[in-house]
Amino acid sequence: MRKDDLRSLSHIYYGDKVRWFIGTVIDHTPPAGYEGRVKVRIHGVHSPKTSDIPERDLPWAQIIVPGTEGGISGIGRNPQILSGALVFGIFADGKSSQIPIIIGSLPRIELPTITQLGKSVNLSSNENAYDYGVSALIAKQLPSDISAGQGSAGRRSSFRKQTINLRLSEALKHFIDAGYTLEQASAIVSGLYIVSGMEPTITAPQGDLRGLANWKNTRLNNFVVFTEKYETLNNPTSVLIQNFYVQLEFILYELRTFKTVANGKILRSRRLEQAVDIISEYYFDDAVDANSVRQKALDIRDQILRG
Repeated sequence: MRKDDLRSLSHIYYGDKVRWFIGTVIDHTPPAGYEGRVKVRIHGVHSPKTSDIPERDLPWAQIIVPGTEGGISGIGRNPQILSGALVFGIFADGKSSQIPIIIGSLPRIELPTITQLGKSVNLSSNENAYDYGVSALIAKQLPSDISAGQGSAGRRSSFRKQTINLRLSEALKHFIDAGYTLEQASAIVSGLYIVSGMEPTITAPQGDLRGLANWKNTRLNNFVVFTEKYETLNNPTSVLIQNFYVQLEFILYELRTFKTVANGKILRSRRLEQAVDIISEYYFDDAVDANSVRQKALDIRDQILRG
């Protein structure tokens, strides 16, 4: 090894110019050969927009494990950091900033507490309302379908089409903002469209309408339990379960908890067709026609790309 190489290694790894970072874990399900790593979007280095830096281009960061673990020959436990975690770490290669190592996670409240929800906050006028979590989503509104019953049949049909298109657009934005690529988000939204027509109405448990994801039985009950955390006098559970945005947020929650296998496969998908097959097979309770989902996903993606 040349003298210059030694000096370069000393400079990079000795720590003369250590760079620390804070980032958000995007994927905690690495492919074979990357066990124990997580994919991280580093604040200030990677744009938060997937259109600028797609998820596939983000680095797989190594994670420091406690000194109480074996550290060799597979002895010990794997890191348990999950997608969505806020993490702190350093770059092993200093200013090059290409080899991230995560030291640990930072605690944060992802959803508001009951106390927070009881506070008087004008969420609808706050441009950063999404930061308030579900409480902000409750305040968001889409045009009501009640108006669709007024006027001529042609006018009602036109209004209904506009409402569905708006729901598709809002849902796509919701999942892209959550870290999914355009292809992955298009697959998820098209699947929701095929099973529900983007209709958020939920009737009785045995009724024909069961929300955006056509939830049944245990999954429907999980959604009701989820909304009960945010129930207030002005927004009882019976109202919250019909809320379009709250349903979108629960779909994200469900993917990250009860449906982690589906979510991991979706996040690792690189092509729209692959994401469609995954969402059709692993997310919905009943068999879904992947061809129909694929065609709708292509339409959604192409419409976005055309602007």
